[in-house]
Amino acid sequence: FFEESVANILVASGDKVEVKTEIDKHKSTGNVVVEIESRGKPSGLATTEADWWCFVLSYKGEIEQVVILPVEELKSRLRRLTLSGEAKIIKGGDNNTSKLICVKKEVLFG
Repeated sequence: FFEESVANILVASGDKVEVKTEIDKHKSTGNVVVEIESRGKPSGLATTEADWWCFVLSYKGEIEQVVILPVEELKSRLRRLTLSGEAKIIKGGDNNTSKLICVKKEVLFG
């Protein structure tokens, strides 16, 4: 639902937008995650053809924040933050079969 709502707003530009929703957990952890691999194959940010990456942060069914970044800028930030240790590569998803970059919201968006 959230993904479609935001994508419809942005589709008029003609750019491709990847919309990902962080539901509730970000509120207690302060983190967002970005998938880069699933089941041993590149996925998510590593394979997106989108021009923009949109984070929808929701809590208790309500949108609290929307952050939109150019994909190349997001990749650059995450690369830098991972190298500096401010972001970590973790396992997650179904049966821990995905690799995710986990980073504090204020570090990534700030």
